[in-house]
Amino acid sequence: MDKNQDSIVIFSGTLWEAQMVQSLLQNAEIECYIMNSIFSTYAINPVEFEETKIMISGCDYDKAKEVVEQYYKNNNTPE
Repeated sequence: MDKNQDSIVIFSGTLWEAQMVQSLLQNAEIECYIMNSIFSTYAINPVEFEETKIMISGCDYDKAKEVVEQYYKNNNTPE
């Protein structure tokens, strides 16, 4: 996937959640990549700077949305 062409955020959350959703998307043959998965190591305990996002191509939005909605449903997590 060209990371600069029509990329949109399909999911935002913690790194471990994003990795689970990324795996589900890849199993559904949807190309995606994780963005903002950098952690600060300057504090006593590493902290996350911002939420980790999963980016997809806009043309995969409908299919990817179904995968993410199913993830939320299976985990009883509000969207």
